[in-house]
Amino acid sequence: MKKSIILLSAILIILGCRAEQEQIPQFSDITLLAGGYSPKKPDTWTEDRAKAHVTYTDESGKEHWLFEAFIFWAGRDYKRGGLDFAITAHNKSAVKESWLDWIDYWFNEQTGAVKVLDATVANAKSRLGEPAFRHKVVATLPTPVMFETFADKASSTIYWGEIDGRQMDFSVLEDQITAMKWMIDQICSAWKKVAPEHLDLAGFYIIDEELYCTEGSYNYQYKRWDKLLPPVSDYAHSMNLGMYWIPYYMAPGYEHWKELGFDMAYMQPNHYWDWDGKKPFESTVSEIERLSMGMELEFEGTHGEGVHPCSSILENLVSGEQNPRAEANRAMLRDYFRYFKEAGFYGKVPLAIYTGTDAMYELASSDAPEDVAMYNEFCRFIIESPMRK
Repeated sequence: MKKSIILLSAILIILGCRAEQEQIPQFSDITLLAGGYSPKKPDTWTEDRAKAHVTYTDESGKEHWLFEAFIFWAGRDYKRGGLDFAITAHNKSAVKESWLDWIDYWFNEQTGAVKVLDATVANAKSRLGEPAFRHKVVATLPTPVMFETFADKASSTIYWGEIDGRQMDFSVLEDQITAMKWMIDQICSAWKKVAPEHLDLAGFYIIDEELYCTEGSYNYQYKRWDKLLPPVSDYAHSMNLGMYWIPYYMAPGYEHWKELGFDMAYMQPNHYWDWDGKKPFESTVSEIERLSMGMELEFEGTHGEGVHPCSSILENLVSGEQNPRAEANRAMLRDYFRYFKEAGFYGKVPLAIYTGTDAMYELASSDAPEDVAMYNEFCRFIIESPMRK
């Protein structure tokens, strides 16, 4: 009887998610929203922060719709000392409670960030009317890391927790697949409960940026992405939900993105931080064209975990001092616009946008003329794309 109830619940979740849309969603641009219970600031999503991603007000005071879609992501569970949601060199891996807390942060029916984002879109509609698109959300799927501490291959593989009364052992491929499918079901269920009126669930994001998926490649036997991801992708696709990935510059596995079951992969040029010129933009352009990938556009503000002051695009640092690299960083961002257009990608290749923790809000609220000019140029690049027509 218990198994029958569990099976029926799973079927209802699948049918509920499938009812949201008739095909896997597509969008011209998607922005990453960082969040989770953490000590870094800002930690919560307010309407002011969300509005900086939802609409753009130009120099004349006219307001426009900005990004079409949003990726919800977080790297670590700080409630438990910084457990990682992905494979890392030294930290311990996130557990079931970590995954559930991640869901609560975004999808809590009273306080979750989805409620804030949905209200932000609703308020924008009251001013602008209906957009030409439905706003989409892509939710992170944490990685079922084989080891409690990946760097220590003697650490436990039975650390994560239980599903339906059975301990998961992540040395067993089927248990890893089970955990990822369970997470999809939990997200679908939470989505139905919070019931946002102005957002659609588009699918899931794989947070690991390198996917070793060839026999004999580095640590392949402990990652085996080519065996783990396809059945998970098939499960998401059965609900007309997509799978998305953003590998770093030439990251292992990027050539196999379609075989792994992704509906879109966006190559990171990493040009914004390439101060030594070791990652030529031309090679990124070549691979995007060869493999029909999307591209990530990248910059950072002054806030966020691990952000070096000199990587900020803002004219001034948190201290109030002038940012010595601000002008150079703005030039690096403009390189993205130039290379993208010169390659013939504008209006044809979808974009993912990484802006660190809070760069969009910082730019949108800055009084510095240099920041205002950069903000306007960037937003026009997004909203004037022929893909939006």
